[in-house]
Amino acid sequence: MPAVSAIRETGALIFNTGVGIDITPGAVSIAVLKGSFTGIRIAARGIFEVDGGRNPADAAADMAAFINGFIRDHGMAAAQVYAAMPGEHCILREITFPRTVRENLRGTLAYEMEKYVPFSADDVYFDGQIISEDRQAEKIRVLLAVLKKADVQPWLQLSSRLETGFSGITIAPAAVANYFIHQHEDIAGPVMIIDVREDAFDLIHIREHALVYARTIRIPDPEADIFPIVAAQMEQAGKTFCAEDAQIRFTLYKKAGSASLRERLAGLSRFEPINDPPKVPGLSGEEAVTAVGLALKGLQKVPVQLEFMPPDQRRRPDRRGMILMLVLAALLVLSGMAWIGNHFMARQAVSAHLDMEIERLRAEADVILKKESEIERMAAHLKYLSGLRPGNRFALDVFRELSERIPETAWLRELRLLGDAVTLSGQAASASELIPLLEESPMFKDVKFLATIRKDRDGKEVFRIGLTLSK
Repeated sequence: MPAVSAIRETGALIFNTGVGIDITPGAVSIAVLKGSFTGIRIAARGIFEVDGGRNPADAAADMAAFINGFIRDHGMAAAQVYAAMPGEHCILREITFPRTVRENLRGTLAYEMEKYVPFSADDVYFDGQIISEDRQAEKIRVLLAVLKKADVQPWLQLSSRLETGFSGITIAPAAVANYFIHQHEDIAGPVMIIDVREDAFDLIHIREHALVYARTIRIPDPEADIFPIVAAQMEQAGKTFCAEDAQIRFTLYKKAGSASLRERLAGLSRFEPINDPPKVPGLSGEEAVTAVGLALKGLQKVPVQLEFMPPDQRRRPDRRGMILMLVLAALLVLSGMAWIGNHFMARQAVSAHLDMEIERLRAEADVILKKESEIERMAAHLKYLSGLRPGNRFALDVFRELSERIPETAWLRELRLLGDAVTLSGQAASASELIPLLEESPMFKDVKFLATIRKDRDGKEVFRIGLTLSK
């Protein structure tokens, strides 16, 4: 349904708000973007300098207090909030796979993780994105991005301190790439972005609107001339990722004093500075491109979709804006009908009709919100139960088989599943009858009593049975 999809995307742009938070050891930078009928505009910005002398716990508390206060002061509690961490700890690998793995790309990456990085999938947060596809050769190229869980943990802890929490966590180079692609969507060729910070710079390589390489290079002396280091890194990346005769365009994001460095880099033989005007002038100063690139995720689908926050810790998107849009759209239709019908009916009757419809729509919207919340809760419970898989059987299958085999004269007080081992405890009119009933099941084997049968004060036989799940 292209029309429905277009309406939904337009509504998301108009009614949604995106908050981007760029977090570095020295500062927290926040940008708020709002959508409107005329496009995207920056609604608010804030920056907090972190005291380098404070211990990490106190610094994190200061950051959380600043972020919470900023969101409260600007009424952004319903907005999606995305954060970025520095990219220096992220490992990026470009991998070629058969096209058939795209249906289970994440599972394939997890299974083969140790081929590409010196960690197992259990020790890292990772994401993968298809960056190109060759249908003739039946191949896809995938960007694998990996972060050790220990490196992400401080950002997860900061999210838990916030009143809203983060909707997602990515790396700064991904946010910068999304900002550049949004501002220069017509540039598809090889591009290098140099994002200079206080004591380091990110070298980011984009090709066909896809992130293919990013590296953080530390600056030994912030007061020294960084041109030789930047030029050497650009030359090396050009040799590695671009054809020998390819002309590479570049742009420079720097807090101050970038003109001289830009001119000197333009003197390199195969590099051409980007002089095209941005799509939205004034959307961000160069010092806030990361935060703005993050905020874009709250308004639209962005090309670089690397995400490292576990799904169960992400803040759920607030759908009230979309529901409000549908209600307002319905009201707009009704208003149009009323305007046309004004020639045929009295104004007072039309007004009364609209009032009734508005109240009805409000009531329906409330019902939808309540049902949606209930559906999400039930779906989460079902997904959790369906996903339990001790040993070789899903938990729901084991529950179903036990409910069919155990008679109504027996009651289970406790059921434990550990690997393939199952332990049942309870009371029955005749505990000895349970053993043959359970042995008849093809799902169970090695059925036996684990303790002597005894009787409780009601005359029921208390039993404890152990069994093993079949392969």
